[in-house]
Amino acid sequence: MGKKVILQDIAAACSVSVAAVSAAFRRPTQISKTLRAQILQTAQEMGYAKTPEIKNIGLVFENFRNHFLGEFYNEIIFGILARSAELGLRTQIFNSLQVDYQEICDINGFIVIGHDSIVHLNDLERTGQPFVLADCTGCALPRQREIFFDQYQGAKELTEFICNCRHTQIAIINGETDVQNHSWLDFRRAAEDVFKANGLPLQNLQILQASYQNIETVEIALNKIFSAKTLPTCVMCSDDLFAYYAYAVLERYGLRVPEDISVTGFDGITTPYYLKNPEPQLTTVLTDRIGLGRQAVDFLLNILQNKKGLPKNIVLPTHLKIGRSVKRLAGNEYLAEHPRRPAGRSVATRNKSQLA
Repeated sequence: MGKKVILQDIAAACSVSVAAVSAAFRRPTQISKTLRAQILQTAQEMGYAKTPEIKNIGLVFENFRNHFLGEFYNEIIFGILARSAELGLRTQIFNSLQVDYQEICDINGFIVIGHDSIVHLNDLERTGQPFVLADCTGCALPRQREIFFDQYQGAKELTEFICNCRHTQIAIINGETDVQNHSWLDFRRAAEDVFKANGLPLQNLQILQASYQNIETVEIALNKIFSAKTLPTCVMCSDDLFAYYAYAVLERYGLRVPEDISVTGFDGITTPYYLKNPEPQLTTVLTDRIGLGRQAVDFLLNILQNKKGLPKNIVLPTHLKIGRSVKRLAGNEYLAEHPRRPAGRSVATRNKSQLA
């Protein structure tokens, strides 16, 4: 490892005083623009990337609205800010790293939040500062330092519970449009592994695509499910928000949860203000988002302090929460009670008066 660059090194390279170098970073109005530009350029070329004391961390995320208004990432951010405040760290939020070098040179390290923020990966590597990916599960990552939830174990326990309730026809509504997202791939692999372990054919596991960016796509997915040759007895939603919306759609269609069809969620978020509280209580998988945010800060600090024996990734546990939204079947009773409808007749058509 090369020698750490300090202000004296930059001063010597530029043939100026240490005070002039300090002013270039801290008091830019006290020196000329030309000299300041020369000092900053030299500092960047020499690899001067952070202050000696760990004081400042940057939070990087792509979509301000999704991260601040959505409960999932909102709680991760809260955990980061709370832990940073406890440790006396200052935090600065970035939605872009296309900024001048002097704006980020005093940031000791970054936490990247959410899988849509991988667009900043190259810019982060360019800064030279360490960074941690917090629930950033996009496909373009060369497996940098990450902290994320154990999606596989959570989905496995959930699918096992559903199968133990004698469901053999299951549909999954997935909101992740990135088919290479490793969080979604773990979810799907877990469900398929449980099916194989129970001797169930994978064609009994129907996967429908929706989008986290448009919750109304859940209704489109439900209509595709009900138009299938064989009706599922349980719908697994890839997050709780999808499940809450599915409750509302099914109620409009005149279907009851779980008497007519079972529904599950994932993540353990609360019901948003624009949807009524689900009845019966949703069966889901709980994730500690605030805890993830707090641990992301500690993980980054350990990296900055060059602690030995650090794991490349931190995988946090999930916990199955059994509600009352999954019915225990007596054999194949759902298919017996709900025979295949005539072709071309959807649930929406059958309940046209209810949808009006």
